[in-house]
Amino acid sequence: METLQKIKIVDGIKKEVQICTNCLMLSTRPRLTYNEDGVCSACQWADEKRTTVDWDKRKAELKAFCDKYRSESGFDVIVPVSGGKDSSMVAHKLKHEWNMNPLCINVNHYADVNTEINEINLKNFVKQGFEMIRLYPNQKIERDIDKIGLVEYGQPYFGWMTSMVLAPIKIALQFNIPFIMYGEEGEVEYGGSTKLKNVPIY
Repeated sequence: METLQKIKIVDGIKKEVQICTNCLMLSTRPRLTYNEDGVCSACQWADEKRTTVDWDKRKAELKAFCDKYRSESGFDVIVPVSGGKDSSMVAHKLKHEWNMNPLCINVNHYADVNTEINEINLKNFVKQGFEMIRLYPNQKIERDIDKIGLVEYGQPYFGWMTSMVLAPIKIALQFNIPFIMYGEEGEVEYGGSTKLKNVPIY
């Protein structure tokens, strides 16, 4: 089993790559950490969600946010959506379980990375009664930011990520909507920084 957990790589530099003893996630993933048993931070969080997170408390916190910002008319929450599972579910639950009226925001990437199924998902999402604004950022500027992101941070979609963070905030200010609800926090869910795992405010 030890040989599966650590791999020697020699390419001018000798280094070790650790492998999660539970899911086989490699330590080459940035910010991934392991406990003393060799279990990665993503697996540890998955276990915590099943065993230690107080979901009743978190539900009460969400109810308080919804009650505070719910509007009798007009949009009362912004949900950035990609066409994927988490953001679509957030919008669905807010609308149908919490009686909110979400305005959904989608930011298209200039490289047209959206797959065919992603486009179908977005069209079906709107057909289910959701209102969505789709943005197409300036491609030249986004490419320039992507280049900086790739060279400086190893993030080839840095321009798109910047748009995904800033566009909902800008639209929220323009429409006077004080509540933005994002989907899953990828760092915590898939193995990265865990600093936001118990923080409801982004």
